[in-house]
Amino acid sequence: MKSSRWTTTLWDSLAALAVLLALETQLRFSHGPMGPGEFLLSLWLAPPIVIAVLRRPRVLPWPFWEILRFWSTLAAALCLGVMATYIRNVPVDWSLVVHDIIAYAFLAAMTAALTILPDGPIRLYRMLWMIVLIGTLLLLLQLANAQGLFKYGTMDPWYWDRMRGWSDNPNQFALMCLLIGFFALALAERTPKVWAKSLATACAGVGLGIGLLAKSNAFSAVVVAILAFFTLAKLARAFARAEKQGVPLASLSLAIMALVGWIACVEAYVSDIRIDAIKASSAIARDDEANEDAALRVHLWEQAIKVGTESMGLGLGPGPHLEIPPSILAGRRDSDTPVNIQHPKPGLAPNFEAHNTVLELFVQGGVMAVLAFGSVIALGVYRSWKAGFDGTTALLFAILIFGSFHVVFRHPSVWFAISFALVGRPRSAGEVAASPSLWPTEERVTQRRAVITS
Repeated sequence: MKSSRWTTTLWDSLAALAVLLALETQLRFSHGPMGPGEFLLSLWLAPPIVIAVLRRPRVLPWPFWEILRFWSTLAAALCLGVMATYIRNVPVDWSLVVHDIIAYAFLAAMTAALTILPDGPIRLYRMLWMIVLIGTLLLLLQLANAQGLFKYGTMDPWYWDRMRGWSDNPNQFALMCLLIGFFALALAERTPKVWAKSLATACAGVGLGIGLLAKSNAFSAVVVAILAFFTLAKLARAFARAEKQGVPLASLSLAIMALVGWIACVEAYVSDIRIDAIKASSAIARDDEANEDAALRVHLWEQAIKVGTESMGLGLGPGPHLEIPPSILAGRRDSDTPVNIQHPKPGLAPNFEAHNTVLELFVQGGVMAVLAFGSVIALGVYRSWKAGFDGTTALLFAILIFGSFHVVFRHPSVWFAISFALVGRPRSAGEVAASPSLWPTEERVTQRRAVITS
C-alpha cells in the first residue's frame, strides 16, 4: 500500500511537470510540435485511462460525461467546418490541420483522464500543489537565466526588452505566470493551514510579479481586474455572513462604499491617477506600441468575424484560416528577430490566428464550437462559485479575459484549470479537517476516502 501511494504521487508529479513544460516551447525538439511537456503528457496518459477501463464497477463521475459532451460537440463542429471548407474549395495547409487535430486529441485524452482518476478531487488538489511549487521554481530559474546568472543551452530568455523565459514569445510566458499566480491564489483559499496559505501566497506573488517583466498589457489588465474581483467576492461573502449574524447588510455596504469613495476622492486630489502615470513605467506596459497592437488585433478580429460569417456560422475546421497582416510581414523584414522563435510563414493557404480564443473557435468550429466552449466554462464557474471557491472562479475569469487577446485554447495548463473547476465541489466538515497535504499518510487517505464515499 505504501509503495502504491508513492507511485501514485510520483505519477501525479509527472502530469504536473508535463503541464508546465508544455508552455516552455523553446525546449521543443528541433522547434517541432513535440517537446518534453508533450512527451511526458503522452507517457502519463495511458495508465489512468487503462486503469479506468479495467476498474470494476465501471462508475464514471459526472465531470467525465460533461467533458465528453464538450469534446464530442467540438469534434462535430470541426467536422462540419471541414465539410464547409471542402464544399467551398477553401485552400488550407493540411499539415497545420493535422497539428490541431493531434493537439485536440491530446487535450481530450488529458481532460478525460483527469476527470476519471480514482480519488479525483484529492489527486487534482495534490497536482495543483505540484504545479504551483514546480512552476514557481521554474519561473525563478528563468528569471536567473534572464539576469545572466547562468546560461542554459541556446535559450534566449529575452524578446528584445520583454522577458519570454523559455517560451517562444512573451505572451506565452505571461500566460504561464498568470496561471501559476492564480493557481496559487486558489490554493491559498482552500488550504486551512497558515503555513500552507503563506507558501501559496508567496508563490502567487512570485508568479504575478515575474509576469510583469513580459510587459504584456493584457497580463497587467487581467491581474488588476481579477484581483479586484477576488477581493470583492470575498467581501460579498463576508457581508453575507455578517448579515446572517445580525449585522444589517445594507448599512454595512453603504459604509464601505462611502469609505472607498472618500479615499478615491482624496487620492485623486493628491496625486494624478491618469493613464499617464502607468505610461511612465516601462516595466508594466508598452504604451508606445499600444496603438499599433490594438489596430492589429482589431484587423484580425474583423477578419475572423468575416471568415466565420461567410461560412454561415459553421467554421472552416481545424487549422489557421486568417491571412498574415501586412504590418507583421513588414516588421519582420525591417528588424532583427530574436532567436528560437517560429513565425507563421506566408504561403498559398492562410496560416494566421485571430489572437482571440472565442473568435478562433468561431473561425474553426463556428457557433457550435463557441457555445460548447462557453457552456463548459460557465459550468466550471457555476460549480466553483457555488462551492465557495472564489480563487478558482477568479482563475477561470483570468483565462477568459487573457484569452480575449490571445489564443489559449490549446494549452494543457488551461484545460487542467477547467478540469479542476469541474471536479471541485463543496467540502464537508470531515474533509476540511482531513485537508489533503502534498504527501498524505495512509491513514489520512483512508479517512478522506471514507468521507467522500459516505
